Amino acid sequence: MPDQDLAAHRAFPGLQQGEQDAADLLRLIRIHSSKSRPENAFVTVLYRDVYFWIDDSDLPSKQMFSLMMLFFTLADSGERENLPLITIPAK
Repeated sequence: MPDQDLAAHRAFPGLQQGEQDAADLLRLIRIHSSKSRPENAFVTVLYRDVYFWIDDSDLPSKQMFSLMMLFFTLADSGERENLPLITIPAK
């Protein structure tokens, strides 16, 4: 987490590399952050002038992110709009 977000109480501190909690928590996804744009990212978001991303070589995090996106797609219950009908004249 960026230090300014921790200081402003916008986020909880994450687990550091190699750190394990007494409860032996399982890390489901690893999201990195920096002020500069990452070069090798699977997905990147710029939020409040900080880049957040999942590394392209982190297969477990990529899998978890893809699964979450699938759940969001399945949960989408919004109305489907009718797309315009294109008619092609034929002789």
